[in-house]
Amino acid sequence: MKLKTTDPVQQAMVLFISSGRDALEVVNEYSETAGFFTINDLHEAIEKGKINESISGLMSSSTLSGIVSELQKSSDSEYTRIISSDAFTEIINSSYDGIYITDGNGITIKVNKAYERITGIEQQQLVGFHMDELVKAGYISKSVSTQVIKEKRPITMMQTLHNKRNVIVSGTPILDQNRQVLYVINNVRDITELIHLKHEIEELQDIRDLRQSA
Repeated sequence: MKLKTTDPVQQAMVLFISSGRDALEVVNEYSETAGFFTINDLHEAIEKGKINESISGLMSSSTLSGIVSELQKSSDSEYTRIISSDAFTEIINSSYDGIYITDGNGITIKVNKAYERITGIEQQQLVGFHMDELVKAGYISKSVSTQVIKEKRPITMMQTLHNKRNVIVSGTPILDQNRQVLYVINNVRDITELIHLKHEIEELQDIRDLRQSA
């Protein structure tokens, strides 16, 4: 179920009601993916009195959660087209958090610029490699993707990277109609500074406790 960039917000409202989705794919005049219009975009448009305007200028610039929702409800044949689209790449590159995507076999197919920034590893060093190979190479301490593929459910873990940074990785499976994993979309958040801050607070508390007991 898709919207066109020229469709009014009213049309989006009708499709949201009939489909029950949280996000709708938007295509341009050439039927290419132009972005995604989320339920939050709809609420904002209504609040601002833009219900009669076209959705082209109202789409979210970063809607990863909306994309995951859209993928989970798309037909099997649409998965590869959406993930390989320029609009999808632009959206994940607009995320401050790292995004790491594997196929259902655990092979890396795409990472965003934030992941490269956090890890210091370029995309070409990762794409085409199995997650087990990357663990053996020391890039990451363990793989969330392989665990998601095994259990077919969302999983969150803490990883240690080759550069000693600590990250929280949340992996979400994209399943086909037979509940086989087609893709795993991982959100990667750097928590290194938070851990350092936690340790500093604990050290300060220890010093205070010593002073009070002296």
